[in-house]
Amino acid sequence: FYTMFNSTVAPAVSYIGEAHDFWECSYLKEGYVRHCVDGKVYNTEKGDLVFYKSMEFHQHYVEEHHAAEIFCFSFTFKNAPMDFSLDTVYKLNANQVEIMEKIIALATAATNNNPFTEEEIALQKSEYVNYKHVKTLLSLSKNTTDMAKVINLIEGLFLDLYDTKIVVKESNSFRAGIYKKAVAFMNDNISRKITLPDIAMHCCISETTLKKIFYEFSNLSIHRYLIKLKINQSIILLKSGVSAYEIAQRLGFASQAYFSTAFKRETGLTPREYISKYLS
Repeated sequence: FYTMFNSTVAPAVSYIGEAHDFWECSYLKEGYVRHCVDGKVYNTEKGDLVFYKSMEFHQHYVEEHHAAEIFCFSFTFKNAPMDFSLDTVYKLNANQVEIMEKIIALATAATNNNPFTEEEIALQKSEYVNYKHVKTLLSLSKNTTDMAKVINLIEGLFLDLYDTKIVVKESNSFRAGIYKKAVAFMNDNISRKITLPDIAMHCCISETTLKKIFYEFSNLSIHRYLIKLKINQSIILLKSGVSAYEIAQRLGFASQAYFSTAFKRETGLTPREYISKYLS
């Protein structure tokens, strides 16, 4: 586990999307939130649980007129039955909600009972992490009994989803369909130097309309989103041992230098620094 945290988000707040090298679950305790996950759009409400898979781009928007209360936890997922996790959003039943409330209660109690030390704050700031979001995990990790309880509860929740799952369907609106089609085209042509006109032509709409729809669902420009997709793919390639030069060639960057610049802009590290820090 990496983080567990509660957050309250004001109405009409939209977050710039991200993708990261671990799994994350987002449980909606109150409110209405639109989640965009790898080109698919879901309208979620109280009691829904959203899975973000490793390296999967996701973004969310809190609907107007209602603040949202969200509980999130992130983790590494290994050696587990994966077929239940093929779906993205689940509507939890009464038993699953009860399990989630127990998890939240343990996390909240651990946070309230363990104030930050100066060393913890300094450490997390140096790692560019919002320390308010990771205190719960730091507290739990120091108490092996509490951590075991949380792990057992989450495993129980996942197994219950495996047996009895209620899947939330993705949005079928016209604009959501255009967004999905655009993202699919970008993923299918990630090694090419595609342009806004290329994507608009594929979606059979004007460039202006496409830009508006894309920003609505991703909070990013098309160019920035495409760069993020390429960088996410480059991380996967780096892990498999492909050189930065070959990655630049495969993903359609003008040069290795431009690839390195784009990589550092998105991750804060050069490809070499990333390998040294995370892959060596």
